[in-house]
Amino acid sequence: MKIIFAGTSISAAAILDTLYNSEHNIVLILTKPDLHSGRGMKLNFSPVKKYALKHSIKIIQPISLKLNGKYHKIANETHKLLNKIEFDIMIVMGYGLILPYNILKIPYYGCINIHYSLLPRWRGPAPVPRAIEAGDIFTGVTIIKMDSGIDTGPIISQNSIRILPEDTSLTLQNKLEKLSKILIIDTIKKIEYDMTKLFFKPQSNIGESYAPLIKKNEAVLDWSLSAKTIMRKINAFNPFPGAKTYYISYQNKKKFLKIWKAHALSIESTKKPGTILNVNFHNGILVVCGKNVIKLLELQKNNKKKISATEFINGCIKNIKYFISV
Repeated sequence: MKIIFAGTSISAAAILDTLYNSEHNIVLILTKPDLHSGRGMKLNFSPVKKYALKHSIKIIQPISLKLNGKYHKIANETHKLLNKIEFDIMIVMGYGLILPYNILKIPYYGCINIHYSLLPRWRGPAPVPRAIEAGDIFTGVTIIKMDSGIDTGPIISQNSIRILPEDTSLTLQNKLEKLSKILIIDTIKKIEYDMTKLFFKPQSNIGESYAPLIKKNEAVLDWSLSAKTIMRKINAFNPFPGAKTYYISYQNKKKFLKIWKAHALSIESTKKPGTILNVNFHNGILVVCGKNVIKLLELQKNNKKKISATEFINGCIKNIKYFISV
């Protein structure tokens, strides 16, 4: 099958690799324009563009696909190109641009989207961290035939996995990536064999929710929350943007650090949330929460590397009086 692939993210590059190494033919790749980032504002390519260049696959990088928008000339050129190219299906994964209806209707088999949630739960751009943050027990991969809504199209295939208490957004995304590689190849085979025999399940409005992008200010911890809630936030915001907390030093200065790994305990305490309850090499760093106590396992001071709680106790903990919520 001749495929156009639309994607930008690291996960999208992994799916692209699976498709490229299958029996199918990638005839074109759409990815978002290059971005300037970092202190030197260096021009950076997306993971998908890097993969395409390495394997000499044709790429286009339109800034928009809206024919009536600010960049309508670029969008119009892209539409004309897609109408000229001979292809069967478009596979979309972590692209970052909305595909208008007049693009969705171009390929014979339509546009197929891979989404990391059990739709209709967690539509939108950040389903993995939102599922962890909410304390969901299960998540999964859903493949839909795209319509004009955001992740609202009929479901072609879906598979679930359990979210473990220790899962971070990174570990969970890696698991979903493996699952999606199997699911997309199987789905393409079914579409190619006989699309008329596929059952397209309309999404229900029951249980629908939206997963907005993570903002950096969301990652600031509130110690009045329960230990389990705080642990979920730490896991959800790993690797981006990293759970952040402020503390008061023994010089009475407000500073911050990041917490990358922690474990909620069933220990109760009447002390004020943010109080350091206990510090030793066996139990680690125990901090009082609004309900129960949390054990900090991996931390990072500003502009320093991540270190274990044991290393932190050796060199850094003596300067922290208590943690605060802001």
